[in-house]
Amino acid sequence: MFVQWNGYEGSSKAFNDNEVEQEIQIVHSDQGFSIQQTFSHLQIDKPLSLIFPVDAQKMRCETTEGKCSMNGLSAVITPKDHTFTVSYTLNSPPVKSSMLLTNWFVKVKETEIKETAIYLTDKKLRTGNWYSGLKNTGGQKKDWINYYEFQGNGGADALYWQSDPLVKVDVGETLALYMSPEVKASKQLVDSLKSIDMPELKTIIVTSQQQTYSSDHFYILNNSQQLMEFTDTMRLTAMKNEYRFNESEEWLAEVMVALELNRAFGSEKSQKMYQYLQQELTPEEQAAYKADVSQMKGELMTAEQLDQILSEVKGLETHFFQENNEEKSVIKPLLFTDTRSVLVNGKVTPVEAINKKGVLLFPFQLTLHQLGFDVKTLSNNRSLLVKKDADTYRFDLDEHRFILNEEDYGLYENALVTYNGELYIESTWLQKIFLVYVNEQKGQITIDPIDL
Repeated sequence: MFVQWNGYEGSSKAFNDNEVEQEIQIVHSDQGFSIQQTFSHLQIDKPLSLIFPVDAQKMRCETTEGKCSMNGLSAVITPKDHTFTVSYTLNSPPVKSSMLLTNWFVKVKETEIKETAIYLTDKKLRTGNWYSGLKNTGGQKKDWINYYEFQGNGGADALYWQSDPLVKVDVGETLALYMSPEVKASKQLVDSLKSIDMPELKTIIVTSQQQTYSSDHFYILNNSQQLMEFTDTMRLTAMKNEYRFNESEEWLAEVMVALELNRAFGSEKSQKMYQYLQQELTPEEQAAYKADVSQMKGELMTAEQLDQILSEVKGLETHFFQENNEEKSVIKPLLFTDTRSVLVNGKVTPVEAINKKGVLLFPFQLTLHQLGFDVKTLSNNRSLLVKKDADTYRFDLDEHRFILNEEDYGLYENALVTYNGELYIESTWLQKIFLVYVNEQKGQITIDPIDL
C-alpha cells in the first residue's frame, strides 16, 4: 500500500546545479480549476521539457517569456529570462464528500524542483478544507471565497478536499496528521510517530471518506490499523536510512526495529530472530546491545558487525546474524560459543562448548569420541548406540531415556538437545551418565574420567 509514487520530479538529475522553483496559482469555481504555473531560477536559452496533466485543457504558454513548442500534452520551453509561466484548466470532478486530485500539475522532465508554493482560491466549495503534501502556511475563509497556502521543498503533490472536519494531531514538525474524529489512535502510536526522524514533511489523512492513496509526501489511510502499519513502514525506512546496510542484508533492519520497539516486527524470520534475542539476552544485555548498535548510525552495518557487538555484550562468541543473513534461508537459533579451550584427558580438542543461560552443552558425538567411546547412529536416526569397554548405552531421542547394560534410565527433556542438526548434551548429564568430571577454569574447560 505504501509503494512510493514515481513522478518526473525525481527521475532525472541532468541539471544538478539547477535550483528551479515553482509557484502555482489555482482558482476553483463552478467552471472547474484554472491553473497558472510559474517556474523560476531557469537557465536562459536552456530548453526544458514539460508534461501537462492528461485531462488538461486550454493549455498555453506565456510566449513573451520565451519560446514554446506544444505537441499534445508535451511542451518544450526555451526561456529568455529566468522565469516562464504556463496555464491550463481542468474540469472539476462531481462534488461528493471528498475530492482527491493527483495528476493535476505540470511536470518537468530534465530537472528537479527545489521549492513549491501553491496558492489555492476556492470559490465553489465553501465547507470543508483542502490538504496537501506541502506544509499549510496560511489561509482564510471569507464570505465568498476560501483561500489556502501550501509551501515546501520539492515538487507539487496531491491535493485533497473533504467536507467533514478533520482533527490535527501533534506528531512533530515533519509530519502533519489529520484524523476523522471517530478514529482513535493510542498514545503509544502517536508517540511512536513522534519518535520517527522524518527527513521531509509528510501529510497523513486518516478518513473513511476516500480510498487509500500514497505518494512521496501524501497519504490517505482509512483506519487506525492502517496508521499503525504506516508507522511501522516509516520506522523501517528510517532505520535503513540511519544505518548503511549491504543491499543483501538490508532486511536485517527489521530485527533492529523490533529491538527498538520491544516487540516482534517484520517477516516471520525477523520476528523469530527477535524472539531468540529476547530469550537469550537479559534486559540489561538487551539495553547494552541497543546502545552499542546505536553508536554505528551513519556507518556501514553488516551481519558480522552485529555479531561482534552481540559477542562483546554477552562475553561469548556468536555468529547468529551471519548464519541468518540470507532473508529466505531457514532460520538458525541463537547460540553462544564458549571461547575457552576444551581439554580431554589433558589434551586440547576441537570440541566447542555452547553456553545456554550459564549451562554448558557439549557436542555429543565429538566429545564422546574424544573420551574414547564408539558412537553409532541406528537405522531409524532417532537412536544412538554408544560403547566403551564392557559398557553399552542406547539412547532413544524421542522418549528421553537411555539404556545402560539393559538397565532403563530416564532423562530430563533438555538433557539432549539438537541445534543446527547437531546433538548436544548438558554438562551435568555428561558427568552423570559417562562418569566424567567437567572442570571450568578461567582459560580452559577440562573433561576427565572419574577414577572409581
